[in-house]
Amino acid sequence: MIGVYDANRVGPLELFHAFKLVFLCDLVGGEARSSNETSEVAFFGPGEIPEPLSGERTRPRHIQDAFAAYQNPACQSVFD
Repeated sequence: MIGVYDANRVGPLELFHAFKLVFLCDLVGGEARSSNETSEVAFFGPGEIPEPLSGERTRPRHIQDAFAAYQNPACQSVFD
Protein backbone atom coordinates (compact mmCIF):
# COMPACT_ATOMS: atom_id res chain seq x y z
CA MET A 1 0.00 0.00 0.00
CA ILE A 2 1.61 3.24 -1.14
CA GLY A 3 -1.14 5.48 0.15
CA VAL A 4 -4.76 6.25 0.93
CA TYR A 5 -5.65 9.71 -0.32
CA ASP A 6 -8.76 11.71 0.58
CA ALA A 7 -10.10 13.27 -2.63
CA ASN A 8 -12.02 15.88 -0.63
CA ARG A 9 -8.77 17.37 0.71
CA VAL A 10 -8.06 18.77 -2.76
CA GLY A 11 -11.54 20.22 -3.22
CA PRO A 12 -15.01 19.20 -2.17
CA LEU A 13 -16.78 16.70 -4.37
CA GLU A 14 -20.30 17.62 -5.36
CA LEU A 15 -22.12 14.46 -4.32
CA PHE A 16 -19.79 11.87 -2.87
CA HIS A 17 -16.79 11.36 -0.68
CA ALA A 18 -14.00 9.49 -2.45
CA PHE A 19 -10.69 7.93 -1.51
CA LYS A 20 -7.86 6.92 -3.84
CA LEU A 21 -5.95 3.76 -2.94
CA VAL A 22 -2.52 3.42 -4.56
CA PHE A 23 -0.69 0.08 -4.55
CA LEU A 24 2.78 -0.99 -5.63
CA CYS A 25 2.41 -4.11 -7.79
CA ASP A 26 4.52 -6.39 -9.95
CA LEU A 27 3.49 -7.68 -13.35
CA VAL A 28 3.93 -11.42 -12.71
CA GLY A 29 2.59 -13.00 -15.86
CA GLY A 30 0.88 -12.06 -19.06
CA GLU A 31 0.99 -8.48 -20.22
CA ALA A 32 -0.38 -5.11 -19.20
CA ARG A 33 -3.24 -4.12 -21.50
CA SER A 34 -6.04 -1.60 -21.77
CA SER A 35 -9.56 -2.32 -20.54
CA ASN A 36 -12.94 -0.63 -20.33
CA GLU A 37 -11.41 1.59 -17.60
CA THR A 38 -8.11 2.41 -19.31
CA SER A 39 -7.46 3.54 -22.87
CA GLU A 40 -3.70 2.84 -22.79
CA VAL A 41 -1.05 1.12 -20.68
CA ALA A 42 2.58 2.28 -20.55
CA PHE A 43 5.46 2.49 -18.10
CA PHE A 44 7.40 5.69 -17.40
CA GLY A 45 10.44 6.76 -15.43
CA PRO A 46 10.29 9.68 -12.96
CA GLY A 47 11.28 12.25 -15.60
CA GLU A 48 9.07 10.81 -18.33
CA ILE A 49 5.54 11.31 -16.95
CA PRO A 50 3.31 12.61 -19.76
CA GLU A 51 1.24 15.75 -19.35
CA PRO A 52 -1.51 16.45 -18.71
CA LEU A 53 -2.39 14.05 -15.94
CA SER A 54 -5.91 12.73 -15.53
CA GLY A 55 -7.40 15.87 -14.02
CA GLU A 56 -7.84 15.71 -10.27
CA ARG A 57 -7.82 11.90 -10.24
CA THR A 58 -4.04 11.59 -10.52
CA ARG A 59 -2.10 14.22 -8.64
CA PRO A 60 1.69 14.77 -8.78
CA ARG A 61 1.80 13.75 -5.11
CA HIS A 62 0.45 10.26 -5.95
CA ILE A 63 3.17 9.77 -8.56
CA GLN A 64 5.94 11.09 -6.29
CA ASP A 65 4.82 8.77 -3.48
CA ALA A 66 4.69 5.82 -5.91
CA PHE A 67 8.27 6.38 -7.08
CA ALA A 68 9.43 6.82 -3.47
CA ALA A 69 7.85 3.47 -2.55
CA TYR A 70 9.35 1.81 -5.63
CA GLN A 71 12.84 3.07 -4.73
CA ASN A 72 12.44 2.21 -1.03
CA PRO A 73 9.96 -0.62 -0.36
CA ALA A 74 10.44 -0.06 3.39
CA CYS A 75 8.97 3.47 3.29
CA GLN A 76 5.74 3.92 5.19
CA SER A 77 2.33 4.19 3.55
CA VAL A 78 0.75 7.64 3.27
CA PHE A 79 -2.64 8.23 4.90
CA ASP A 80 -4.55 11.49 4.44
